[in-house]
Amino acid sequence: FLSAPAFGQPVEGRDYLIVSGTPPAAKSPVTVTEYFYYGCPECYDLEPVINQWASSHPSVKLDHVPAFRNAWITLARTYYALEKMGIESRLRPMIFSAIREQGIDLSNESVLFGWIMKQGVPIDRFQSLFFSDEITERIKDSMRLALDDHISGVPAILVDGRYLMLGDLADTKLLDELVEFAQEDRKH
Repeated sequence: FLSAPAFGQPVEGRDYLIVSGTPPAAKSPVTVTEYFYYGCPECYDLEPVINQWASSHPSVKLDHVPAFRNAWITLARTYYALEKMGIESRLRPMIFSAIREQGIDLSNESVLFGWIMKQGVPIDRFQSLFFSDEITERIKDSMRLALDDHISGVPAILVDGRYLMLGDLADTKLLDELVEFAQEDRKH
């Protein structure tokens, strides 16, 4: 895959697809949504790239949406429970590392709960959230969102609910271009 700058402007169908997502509110920041799964090797590789990119783009909101397949529900519940506790961003690299580098099967609930306790997370609070109706609804919402956004796998990056990146998701120049497209869209 040659990055967009090698050919000039990004090309629809080669570098990105336009999807018919919900238009963002005019006053809200441009949003980059990363669909991911903690167990995905490509998501693990993309994580430092997307975080570094986001830190250099403070006017852009970075959202994470956990994967939406039934087999991945345990780790999606983990994401939402930790997010509700306000500690997901701190534990995110540790979760990726546990799965990808240490081979810990965090999709197994008993293994997950033991690992969560070892990280100093109050397990009663975590489990209460993990099994809550609120988290179940958030997962259903993420599944609907993924369908609406035409997401078929992970990782996937969607800019402002409209531009779905294709090819090399670590191509931050392409991501910059798509953010610029979204900013231009908002002017019209």
